[in-house]
Amino acid sequence: MPDIARHVKTFDKNPSDDLVTKRSNAVALLTEKYKKLKAVNELLRLVEDTLAGLESQSFGLPSARVDEIEAAIKADSPAFDRENEELQLLVCLMLALLELIHSSTPGSFLWTTHEAIAVGLWLGLSFQAPLTETRLEALRVELLQASQKLICQSAETSRARTLVPDVAIKVTDAADTAKLGSAINTGTNMAIGVLRSNASLDREELDLLWWALGDWSQLQNQHYAELNVATTAITAGVEAARILRRLPAESHKQLVLRRVHGKETLTLRQLTEALNGSLQPIRALYSSNAYVSSYPRIFKLLAGITSAIHLDGERSLRDWGSRALLEAAVIQVAETTTVN
Repeated sequence: MPDIARHVKTFDKNPSDDLVTKRSNAVALLTEKYKKLKAVNELLRLVEDTLAGLESQSFGLPSARVDEIEAAIKADSPAFDRENEELQLLVCLMLALLELIHSSTPGSFLWTTHEAIAVGLWLGLSFQAPLTETRLEALRVELLQASQKLICQSAETSRARTLVPDVAIKVTDAADTAKLGSAINTGTNMAIGVLRSNASLDREELDLLWWALGDWSQLQNQHYAELNVATTAITAGVEAARILRRLPAESHKQLVLRRVHGKETLTLRQLTEALNGSLQPIRALYSSNAYVSSYPRIFKLLAGITSAIHLDGERSLRDWGSRALLEAAVIQVAETTTVN
């Protein structure tokens, strides 16, 4: 549970016990509401709204999100007035997301509600400039670190092979073919499901191995050795991501970055210029992608490449390559799996 009393001081320097209790209740209501979300678009919209609030000078959130948070606060504080309370609304939203992430345990699923939110927050918050408001910046950093930690752990645990259970068939009446068929299905389905899941992970590893050994970019139709380092970083990130069946782990990042050497730093504008003629194949993949166009604060690199949205600040090519891997992997998983 996040330290709500400490974070309430972001919008009220001397909060009463009653205020802390009531805002804790509001955060709990929001957390439970968000845990029930399953549609990827709803989850990424929640993250995009949060990022928009942090990037706004007035900390303003979209009207529908304000209505949602206001309703949670009014459950215990019916006299609450949303006017001029943008910062308080944003803090309550961030605390609800932080509590949701803290309450999750990395598991074996492809991805869950918690992880979909966490990976969006990691992508969005990691490319935001630090805030001048000290207490809000501390909350932002805490949310970023919790999100990153969860995703890094989940990327590993979701790839652990599951022990295949013994097949046990309980037959109550062998003469009844319907009952016999049902018993066989019940006894074998769990084992078959585990075998399929393990096989999917094996396939992912084999596909990555062939890609790594081949040293050939299908996207650019060239050997990686013939590409400049900027093109290598972004192309390798995208191509590796499109092979993955889960969110990327540290080993996948290092696999992508093994060809990216040096400490050169580039702005996004400079990066797109360095990609030059290699840019079009990447744009073709994502220029009409609904996730990239709908959530540009999450998919900042791909949105910048496809829509010429340029970010401030320089980053190393290794950072850009890592970013390409994670952004493209989120889209790959979102388009091929459902949230558990």
